[in-house]
Amino acid sequence: MNMENHSQNYLLITTAIEETWGHTDQKAVLLGEWCKTIQNEDFLKSKNYEQIAYHWADREKFIKDYEYLELFYERVLESLSESLN
Repeated sequence: MNMENHSQNYLLITTAIEETWGHTDQKAVLLGEWCKTIQNEDFLKSKNYEQIAYHWADREKFIKDYEYLELFYERVLESLSESLN
């Protein structure tokens, strides 16, 4: 996603609940695929929007991040248990 024109306001859509979308005349940025539903499909077709790519679509990145977070969790848990005991 490229947002070179910083002077334009964007509407960040984080959910499929249309009532939370605010001013729908703005250019929209969908946070993910979960913002799209069958009910809002026609509306989005008529809308000028971009969708942010899924962070872990690259499986190698997913595995690398998973391994890092697993080790991080263990370190935090150990530190926390020492602090609480």
